[in-house]
Amino acid sequence: MPTVSRDVDYLRLILHQDSDGILLSRKRSPELAIELPEIQELRMLLGLLADRGIEKVRITGDDPALREDLTEVVELVASISGVREIALTTRGVGLAGRIAPLAREGLAAINFNLDTLQPKRFKQLYGSDQYRAAWRAVEEALAQGVTVKINTVVTQGFNDDEIEDFAELARTMPLHVRFVEWNTDSEALAPPADFLPAWEVFAAVPHALHPGQAPPRSGPAKLFEVDGSPGAIGFIDNVTDHFCSECRRIGLTDRGEIQSCIFGHGLSLLTQLRGAEGESGVREFIDRVVRRKSTLVSRLGNAPSPFLEATAEFALARGDAAAAYGAAAPPPPAS
Repeated sequence: MPTVSRDVDYLRLILHQDSDGILLSRKRSPELAIELPEIQELRMLLGLLADRGIEKVRITGDDPALREDLTEVVELVASISGVREIALTTRGVGLAGRIAPLAREGLAAINFNLDTLQPKRFKQLYGSDQYRAAWRAVEEALAQGVTVKINTVVTQGFNDDEIEDFAELARTMPLHVRFVEWNTDSEALAPPADFLPAWEVFAAVPHALHPGQAPPRSGPAKLFEVDGSPGAIGFIDNVTDHFCSECRRIGLTDRGEIQSCIFGHGLSLLTQLRGAEGESGVREFIDRVVRRKSTLVSRLGNAPSPFLEATAEFALARGDAAAAYGAAAPPPPAS
């Protein structure tokens, strides 16, 4: 059997809204039965990926908190030998009241995509007045001992007046606030006039920040601690200082497609599984995808940001704030 790099250990399980109920047999329609994996097929694909080094699974895609079958999805992932951590990415709406059973099934961490702490602005941004429901989910997660991270994209002229408010959460609550240059899960990159690079947000945080050490499989944030605080503040500078060369993630969609990159197209493992070679064909296919990814990321260490053209003006204008941010950056997460 081919030797495969163990560097890929993090899987994004990407679920679309039209597949809600795939683990509830009464919900499976004949139209979707062909393109969606059966429960045992999804379990096999996840197991084969775990055999190849996957230890953490993040449930993402169209907001999983809105799924009827979310508890069953978590239960299935938790049953896979080798998976050590299950996480979820969500806006939080629809999650309140459900976290306790999810935690019992094995959900360990939740990332909340939350770009404002103001109910009126939340409605403006998301078209919903359910900010308080989303925040109740944050509070419930903390009460259940689930690790909470809040991902926030700061945009010039929209929510840059809330940087201090988000930082205060990390100072007073046991959670991580992560300022993200670009949330690839939910929105387009801000136009140059509105885009705020990480170093400008860093400079606007009113607390003294000290480099922290991120735990294993924790993601790409540059983590900082605040004196005497239960939380932490992170920065994900995925536009101005991309981390493609450090990427340890692959994706699996609810169609059984494997993705070597968040921006890439999926290749069907389900077709391989249902083909003549079956499981052995899937193993070989996964091997090839992981080897190709490992080869690609090894070449990206000194490559410029793929978004450099859009952010060139910021690269030229870094100045003192960028220098301070770069000098303060903590070591990379432990492997």
